[in-house]
Amino acid sequence: MGLPAADVAQVQAWCEGRVPAAMRDQVRVACDVDAPSLTIVEEHPPWDGAGGWTRSPVARLRYVARRSEWTLYCVGATGDFRRYDPVQPASSVGPLLSEIERDTTAIFWG
Repeated sequence: MGLPAADVAQVQAWCEGRVPAAMRDQVRVACDVDAPSLTIVEEHPPWDGAGGWTRSPVARLRYVARRSEWTLYCVGATGDFRRYDPVQPASSVGPLLSEIERDTTAIFWG
């Protein structure tokens, strides 16, 4: 079973809206779709003008189809993803995106 299309579209639109168009040559926020997860990444151009953009994971949203719910994960100290316990799983991505936006613990955006 695939990911709910409406939720995927919502996360992609949210990522697109994070950075004003005039700034996208300096920073971008993107969504990698890899069922059962969506990974939000921040991208920066190469500092020396050569090579590709640097990508840093911000958060992961994991979908469990049998429960029809999304769970939020943050990046741990070793670069692995771990469950972000301050917020409970949700039936849609909206509440989890709001939590990433608020970032009360500064774990997502630093």
